[in-house]
Order: sequence, then C-alpha cells, then structure tokens
Amino acid sequence: MFFRMKFDKEMSEVHQEMMEGKDFFLLDVREQDEYEEGHLPGAVCIPLQKAKQQIDVIPEDKPVYVYCRSGQRSNAYVNFLKDQGRTNVYNIGGIIYWEYEVEK
Repeated sequence: MFFRMKFDKEMSEVHQEMMEGKDFFLLDVREQDEYEEGHLPGAVCIPLQKAKQQIDVIPEDKPVYVYCRSGQRSNAYVNFLKDQGRTNVYNIGGIIYWEYEVEK
C-alpha cells in the first residue's frame, strides 16, 4: 500500500505564491548534485547534512519553505527548525511533486 505524506503546503500553492510574487525563502536540502540536476526556481541549496550547522543562514523574518526529493529530508529539517524555536517554517514536500519548470 502506497500513501503520500501530508505536507504543510502543496506544491501548487507554492507555485501560485511564486506567480503572485510573495516573499519567502525557498530551501532545497538535497545534495548539491541533486540540486544541479534541477531545482525549484529561486531555491537555495543547503544539504541536510550541513543545514543544521548553517541555521544562521535561514531567515526569521519571512516564511521558509523546505523541500527535498520526496519530503522525508525536508520533514526532518523542518522538525529541527521547530525544535530550535522557529515557527514560520513549512515542509512543502519533494521535487517529485513539482509539476512546473525547474531551474538548472
């Protein structure tokens, strides 16, 4: 039996916010080589293994949308950020659910 993890926001919502010019920080926690194969427009890559040490790079004054390939790594990082007291952080799932153009 296959089930899809529940995410804080759907990719279609994120795409709509992009089209509307909403201000948010988009974080890709996949490895650099995965990021280079294709990533969401405007995303910053900080691999999960390094992301915990680079928490100071993550803004606190705007929503932070975190994704990976399937939603597992992004879920782990969002939970870490919440444990650090961050409240405006969202797991938006995995790039496998992105149905729009990617940057390379």
